[in-house]
Amino acid sequence: MNNSIKSAQGFTLAELLIALAILGVIATFTIPKILTTQQNSKYNAMAKEVASSFAGAYRLYSQSNTVTTATKVTDLTPYLNYVSVDTSSTADDHYTWPSQPCGNGTFTCLKLHNGGIIWWQTSDNFGGTNSASDHIYINFDPDSGIQSAGSGVQFRLYWGGRLTSAQQAGEAATADPSWFQW
Repeated sequence: MNNSIKSAQGFTLAELLIALAILGVIATFTIPKILTTQQNSKYNAMAKEVASSFAGAYRLYSQSNTVTTATKVTDLTPYLNYVSVDTSSTADDHYTWPSQPCGNGTFTCLKLHNGGIIWWQTSDNFGGTNSASDHIYINFDPDSGIQSAGSGVQFRLYWGGRLTSAQQAGEAATADPSWFQW
């Protein structure tokens, strides 16, 4: 019989603390990136839902009404999916515009079921000559004014139903927020 005692192998306390410190440093850099990516994906999905709803509202409206140069975004609201009219929030706009107060008479804001806000200038209509360049627009703020000016996205609905964002319309190279991708 072999009575020799084998010594137990393991990590020292110092080695364990160094390993935990390394894991802590890695977590410090990766967790915020993961959370930001997750939030950006959520906002992007919300924006695509809004774009689809806006285009769908136009199609439904145009099936039972004649679209004219006087048609406004307000005419489409019965066909939009929203929770309530918002008169107390501040909504973020796209790239260089400042945030806008809801319920001041100049802007109409709707609170959406996903927590975001869509808003537009109440007097906005197609105007013009019923040409392909005439459009109405809505702005979408995914976080109801929590971020800052420039964190919203603007959708433009052109005569005939074509939908773009401000950047796609050629307004500016950086008109869409970084989280928005078609």
